[in-house]
Order: sequence, then C-alpha cells, then structure tokens
Amino acid sequence: MSRRPKRARTVAREADRARAKLAAQGVALARLELGGDPSRPSVVESPAQVEPAALSRRCPRCGGEFSLQSHDATTWQGSRLRVARVLCRACGKPWDIYFQLRSELAS
Repeated sequence: MSRRPKRARTVAREADRARAKLAAQGVALARLELGGDPSRPSVVESPAQVEPAALSRRCPRCGGEFSLQSHDATTWQGSRLRVARVLCRACGKPWDIYFQLRSELAS
C-alpha cells in the first residue's frame, strides 16, 4: 500500500519552515564571521575601504544586496572600530558590520 501524497499546503508549510531554519543558520554563521561582531572586526587599511567592503557582502538571511545607511567610528572595549550600518534591499533587515583599521591594531 502506498502513502497518500502530501497536500499542497503541507508541502508549502514544510518549505517555509526549511527556509526559516536556513535563514537562522545564515544569521548565526554571519555573526561568527569577521565583521559580524565587534569582538571580531574585519581589518582594512583605510576608512575608504569600509564602504566597498560592507557593500560587497550579501544579506545572511536572504542573500540580497546591501545599501549603506551610515559609516561611523565608535569605541568598543577600548578599541577604535568603524561600523558600517547597512540595510538589505530585499528583506529590509538592518545589519552592523564591524571593521578595524590596520594602523589602529598596533596601538
């Protein structure tokens, strides 16, 4: 005896749950990458490299492109960091990407 095929609604719900799980895993992975957290900033040579480096990344939730909202200098636990605040054009989720200047690593 064969199994009855799944209803379209069941298949759609399973696909939605799988997409949500994949998006959550992408966000968790992005937080562990360089630049995803202030404790692990990406290293750049100059402030002029922050914006292109931030815009070259993709949204960890949906893979969409970012648009730059602001580029600020901040201090985190005594370290000077640059923060690129970006917004995903596809899903609208805001992200912060952290950078540190190579010249400030020695200080």
